[in-house]
Amino acid sequence: GTAWAVYGLALTRANRWVEAERAFNTALARMTPAQRTPYENLEVLLKTDDKPQYTNLGPQQRAEMDSLYWAVAQPLFLANRNEKRTEFFARMTYVQHRWGDALRGYAGYESDRGSVYVRYGPPDIWASLGRRDVGTDPDEVEGESAVVLWVYAKTKLRFVFDLTPGYAKAVFAGDFRNFYRQAERVVPVRYDNVAAVRDLDSVDVQTAQFRGDSGKTDIAVFSFAPVGRMSAEAPHMQMELQTAAIVKDGRMRDVIREHQDSRFMGGDTVQMQRRSWRLGLKPNQYLLRVEALIPAVQHGARGSMPLDVRSFAGTDLMMSDVVLARNISPRDSTASRWTDFFIDPSSGRLESASSVGLLWEIYNLTPDTSGTVHY
Repeated sequence: GTAWAVYGLALTRANRWVEAERAFNTALARMTPAQRTPYENLEVLLKTDDKPQYTNLGPQQRAEMDSLYWAVAQPLFLANRNEKRTEFFARMTYVQHRWGDALRGYAGYESDRGSVYVRYGPPDIWASLGRRDVGTDPDEVEGESAVVLWVYAKTKLRFVFDLTPGYAKAVFAGDFRNFYRQAERVVPVRYDNVAAVRDLDSVDVQTAQFRGDSGKTDIAVFSFAPVGRMSAEAPHMQMELQTAAIVKDGRMRDVIREHQDSRFMGGDTVQMQRRSWRLGLKPNQYLLRVEALIPAVQHGARGSMPLDVRSFAGTDLMMSDVVLARNISPRDSTASRWTDFFIDPSSGRLESASSVGLLWEIYNLTPDTSGTVHY
């Protein structure tokens, strides 16, 4: 099992993510329970304040929590792989082999450098400082400490460790233990060394809720994927674009997954791909993800938001959400619902002096005896 984990680490560092995920799955299946425990322990990624609650969970609850955590963390559902989970396994394998010491009875992830590495990955700057030639006197050698400096460029995090020559276990220098505790409260974990996470772009998403059929609520979803930025480094050629609106329930199970795949011509760096969906959902709490992926260059983008679907049942006066669009026009003279209109959506960015269309619906208006409705 541990040999397969090392193989998975090598594949991860070679950016062979599909093979790496398979290798770690094989590793976990072949490990002993004791060997597998660090890989199934989210405590090393949680804030200090959240650890007691996680520790008190039963085995089944913890397994469900782990599954939910990694499902939410998955960068793109379209890619059918979880680079964050694989990277966590790679980091755990590295620290266990580099800083673990079975003879002295401590695991690599329990060391100061191991705990930082598991949360933030390999540092951008890794330097050993302050060592000098101290001769051969044993007392002098044992009392001389090296200083190890780690710097993470993007987050501006830096850590300094003291390391006695001849030993593998380094400890936080000075006040850096307190700095680490403060850092993990603000930034519990980062995956800046993973391209699929670091280079993930954003999809602008606008949603609006309307009364639907059969007790459901219609969710109008308008998305804007920056395919120009996503394909900026690709040659001027036809490329496939995979786009999907994905709705998950509280247990991260698929409720809706609708694809709108197409092809586009790369080379236009400001190109924006607009997509619209009509999703019928029962009132409840959901997670909405709109994702875009260009398989040829493996660049993706996503928009993610909680979706609190309201009920429009009953006889009380109600109003839908308001759609803000660049242009709204009826399909014909009998237009009476939002679906009867052509909607040119806006992502919320509007030029000065440009026209704006607004569309909404009002439900349960009751006329008086003269046939007039007041609202």
